Amino acid sequence: MKRRIRLIFQLVFLGIILYVVFVGWNIEKYCPLGGMLTLGTKLYQGTMACNMTAGAIFMAAALALGALAIGKLFCAFICPIGTITEWLGKFGKKFKLHFDLPKIFDRILRAGKYFLFFWVFYLTITRSELFCRTFDPYYAAAARFQVKNFPPSGVDSLSISISEVENLFDAFDNYYLLNLLSQHEGVYGFESYYGEPAKAAFFYHSNQISAEEIVRILNETKSLKLTPEEAPIKLNFLASPSKILSKKFGRDNLHQRLFQRYFVEFNQTQSVEATKLHIYEIGITNIDTMQLRRQLPFLVSHLSAESGLHGFATTFTNRPIAQVYFNPLQIDTARISRLMLADTLLYYKQDNSQVKLANSFLFQHSSRSYSAENFKDPVLEAQQLVLE
Repeated sequence: MKRRIRLIFQLVFLGIILYVVFVGWNIEKYCPLGGMLTLGTKLYQGTMACNMTAGAIFMAAALALGALAIGKLFCAFICPIGTITEWLGKFGKKFKLHFDLPKIFDRILRAGKYFLFFWVFYLTITRSELFCRTFDPYYAAAARFQVKNFPPSGVDSLSISISEVENLFDAFDNYYLLNLLSQHEGVYGFESYYGEPAKAAFFYHSNQISAEEIVRILNETKSLKLTPEEAPIKLNFLASPSKILSKKFGRDNLHQRLFQRYFVEFNQTQSVEATKLHIYEIGITNIDTMQLRRQLPFLVSHLSAESGLHGFATTFTNRPIAQVYFNPLQIDTARISRLMLADTLLYYKQDNSQVKLANSFLFQHSSRSYSAENFKDPVLEAQQLVLE
């Protein structure tokens, strides 16, 4: 009976996770391990890591309490990797593919997982960034790969085609596909989606290239040279005939669709009435580069020292912008502007000591402020749009 109940739990949670994957929701917001890591970040730096929310922290706390009461609650009942590896183990035993490691290797590997956990935990809370998602197969399977090569001014109407692409497995394959398509004029971006085989949506200008040509490029190109010095990389993409959608995307729509949004709350935002919050908006350059994105926690720490500020975000309207959420009764926009444009950022460590860092961010005027109550983020709206 207990085994049947456990199997039901495993199937239910696996089904929920698959639903989240195919609907395209942000997988980070529902990760209890990420909630545990971001709780550490919140206690250490006063910021939330990436897109984590209070909901993920609550789930992490609930699982921790459940684990104390029941034991291996998460691994045995909820974790999809635990479920799948357990089924693979049973499969191996049934077909006599199972073998036991020598005890010394078993102990080393068991100890290694705890070292790996503490290493991930330390780097996450000190960087306020879920850096491990770069290497996480679960995140790779659950998240959309969004790659961009934005069109120039004047290209305002892009066609969309969708193909199934075999051998498109991970971030490396997406990077190779990006470099391959970048060599051909008219393709300005693509998304890939988890599936068997994976699907890819291509955004292109039909006067420069056709959907059939894109498929032909994928199927006929068998090697790719990233630099003159490197050896060619073997390619083995196999794309199905394209389905051309009736939807059209404008240039700004594509920017919004593929933009990597950043949002952090601080200084007890929940205690401030939504009607009292305003947004200070200013243009920001090169924010889609990884080098600058890694600097965002330092900017957030710098801003969070002001009690009248309650959040920071990046988004895209008709340009990339930075947004600071503030209470106009406590701070004015002139003060916010001075903080943003300062030559140095004050980064506050756990012991309240300060570290001065050069401000690497370049902001573009004009700036403006408006009520946060009725703001609808165009990036969220564009990313929630279902193409098919």
